[in-house]
Amino acid sequence: MSVDLTVTALVGSELAPFAWMATIPIALIALGTVFANTFVNRLIARIGHKHVFEAGAVIAICGGISSFCAVWFHNFPLLCVGTFAVGIYQAASNYYRYAAADLNPDTKDRAVSVVLSAGVIAAIVGPLLATWAEGLFPVHYAGSYLIVSVLGILALATVAMFPADQQIGNTRQPVGSAQKVGLLELLRRPRFLLGIALGFTVCCAMTMIMAGAPLVMEHVLHESDGTRMQAM
Repeated sequence: MSVDLTVTALVGSELAPFAWMATIPIALIALGTVFANTFVNRLIARIGHKHVFEAGAVIAICGGISSFCAVWFHNFPLLCVGTFAVGIYQAASNYYRYAAADLNPDTKDRAVSVVLSAGVIAAIVGPLLATWAEGLFPVHYAGSYLIVSVLGILALATVAMFPADQQIGNTRQPVGSAQKVGLLELLRRPRFLLGIALGFTVCCAMTMIMAGAPLVMEHVLHESDGTRMQAM
């Protein structure tokens, strides 16, 4: 995802038929995540973590290939498809931390923190890879999206080693045993509404900065690729 965030606004500004559409591909990453979140947990309950993680990695590979082809053939809708696919993968990968907690019931806190720390490392490595690969092909930025597919392949190879779901610790609460609470009842709870407001504010601020920063650095400040990479 950090690879996409580094270059997608710039690619969108080149491929979009209108200037205001330049950041739509980045918005579709978030929309893809929201869309997939509605059924990822149900799929995990039905077919298990491993299969969902593998499917997510395959979708990430397809998303990278789609974005690569979009840049190569100068096709804006294809770029939107690619970033939407990366958003779907992001929804699946958000459950890595819960799987880590289930596999390590005695050290849940440490397991979750290690997985989240890996995300921080990825946020540093992603822009490095995106900047290094953007000139690998005659068409600028095509290589960056190929890196997305390569990372998807690495993710697929990694989750293929994930244990079968029946081997996960028995500490996990059985599906359906938790108390069910309706959405309307949740919306009556002040703390729940506060959580929604905070989540919206933080995500909105982050998305605006991450989407706008590459465009400002290239078109306004005229900074080099290396400087943009460091800023991201």
